[in-house]
Amino acid sequence: MTASSKPPFAGERVPFSKAFAEVSKGVSRIKQRDYLPAGDYPVVDQGQELFAGYSNRDDGLFSDIPVIVFGDHTRHVKYVDRPFFVGADGVKILKPRLSNNVRYWYHALRNTHLENLGYSRHFKLLKQATFCVPDEEAQRMVCDELDGIFELIKLARRQLSLLDELVKSRFVEMFESTEWPTFPAGSVLLKMRNGVSPSKEGLCHARVLTLSAITQGSFDAESWKEGAYPSDPPCEKRVSAGEFYICRGNGNRDLVGAGEYSDTDLPDLVFPDTMIAARINFDLISAAYLRYAWGRPAIRRQIESRARTTNGTFKINQRMLSEVLLPLPPLSLQKEFAAFAAEVAKSQVAVRQQIEKLRTLYDSLAQDYFG
Repeated sequence: MTASSKPPFAGERVPFSKAFAEVSKGVSRIKQRDYLPAGDYPVVDQGQELFAGYSNRDDGLFSDIPVIVFGDHTRHVKYVDRPFFVGADGVKILKPRLSNNVRYWYHALRNTHLENLGYSRHFKLLKQATFCVPDEEAQRMVCDELDGIFELIKLARRQLSLLDELVKSRFVEMFESTEWPTFPAGSVLLKMRNGVSPSKEGLCHARVLTLSAITQGSFDAESWKEGAYPSDPPCEKRVSAGEFYICRGNGNRDLVGAGEYSDTDLPDLVFPDTMIAARINFDLISAAYLRYAWGRPAIRRQIESRARTTNGTFKINQRMLSEVLLPLPPLSLQKEFAAFAAEVAKSQVAVRQQIEKLRTLYDSLAQDYFG
């Protein structure tokens, strides 16, 4: 089905209260400090990722699935079709009242525009929205179309993952069978500094990176949120090429200390104080080698052993990072690896462009269907 042959959405628009039932009241919730990196059941919170962690608890499991999860503070909308635990505050669990096609209502909610109120609650805005109710055949047709695009995006992301695994395999082949001299990270990561996070009030507005920008396997310049500051953040708090950005704190131990670099200057993006930025010393290390070395098990063990936890959040500071020992092969060998990684990156760019085209197609069709 194409956009020009989309099903007619005849019929009334109904208020939220008629379209959805909230079923999250009375559901037990798990504190972030109790999330596990792996376990029997996932934990769903209002963050960007589908699952925030896992739990092996016996009580409090939500099993009346499938459902739609709405993040009261974040506006994130998720479709969950397996039993799960609810994470902390701000999670609204919704079930459609007017049909059993939960996927259709997921897409409808996902494409409901709500004003960004920052970290204030947004459920009050959602309850003011209205929704078109096509017949069940039209609902199925919409889902086939939009879910088909999602599936193509999923396959493209899988291709990106395979390309990344190819580079990792090359890294292992070139560097992990030899004992190289080690240097403290402080000698290759210079001028470390924390970012600056937005305040609740301020007249200067800027785009602020979220941790997802550097914890998902590549630098994602699209992972940002609007933020306000009392004064305009200086250049040293903005994203620039030649800098390595490190996750300073996270509820997931596997993500604390994760790092990525940006290929280009992005002066319209500010990095928050949950990140540490450092200038890469290109006299000793190439950016591509640093990126892959930083994620290897030997380095991760050093980072995780230094991380400290308070209130369920694992944190690492500049001094701890400076002490991490990095193996440094000859720069010529690093550059050979960087050249290989750059060739693979060309293919990755093509795949990412395809993903963007698919997202644009999804948005266009969703606009036609949901307005």
